[in-house]
Amino acid sequence: MSVVSGLVSSCTITDAAGVAQDVSADVFSATISTPRNQQDTSSIDVVGTKRLGLRTDATVTLNGAGDFGTGMIHDVMKADPASGGRSVSIVLSNSAATFTAVMNRSDYGPAVAQDGALTWTATLVNEDGNTAGWA
Repeated sequence: MSVVSGLVSSCTITDAAGVAQDVSADVFSATISTPRNQQDTSSIDVVGTKRLGLRTDATVTLNGAGDFGTGMIHDVMKADPASGGRSVSIVLSNSAATFTAVMNRSDYGPAVAQDGALTWTATLVNEDGNTAGWA
C-alpha cells in the first residue's frame, strides 16, 4: 500500500434544491469523523473488558474561505433542504478514498477576522440513520 498526500481532493455538497455543487475551491480543510458507540459487556467471569460495537455515526467539519457566489459555499449552506438531508461527497487524493453520506447542517458560521479575512466553518452530521460510507 502506498502513502498518498491529500493534494487534489474534492468536496461536493447538494444545495437546498438538491443540486450537487462542487465547493472544493472554497474548502481549506475537511475533518471526517466516523465514531462507533460501544457497550461495555464485561462480566464477572473475565479479567479484561469486553465491548459490543453498536451504532455508527458520522460528522464532517469543513473550514474555508468566504465565497458568496451562486452555487458556492454560502449559497449551498445558507438554507436547509425542505425535507431530508444533503448529500455530501468528499474525494480524497485523486480518488484514493471517497466518503459519502446524507447529512444535516448542524452549524454554519461565516466569520470576519481582525485582519479582515472572511472565513467559515460548517459542521454536518449523519441524517438518515444509514451508515456513512467509505469507498
